Amino acid sequence: STHTGRATPNCRTKQTRRSVLGRLSLRDLPQHSGVHLPWCADPNPPPPSMRRKIREREICQAVASSAPITAKVMSQVWYKTLVKTEKALNLWLEDMNCKRVPIN
Repeated sequence: STHTGRATPNCRTKQTRRSVLGRLSLRDLPQHSGVHLPWCADPNPPPPSMRRKIREREICQAVASSAPITAKVMSQVWYKTLVKTEKALNLWLEDMNCKRVPIN
């Protein structure tokens, strides 16, 4: 038999290391592939404390990435959002008028 340099699947350290990486890759899978994978479907689900920390980190990153740094940037972001919302509302109103749906 020839030795390829790869560890066998029965090696405990490789298996443990693989399961941790497996958890992280399964955790990232739904975000990138559009597939919903609940925690209960994971063969090695992370402990609740790890899930809480991951969720808290995701929330902090989302808030930090969406919050503008200066007031000037804030007003520009607000204005662009307001314009997009008004356009969407006008399209919706026109669509409802074409369908003759009464709007209060």
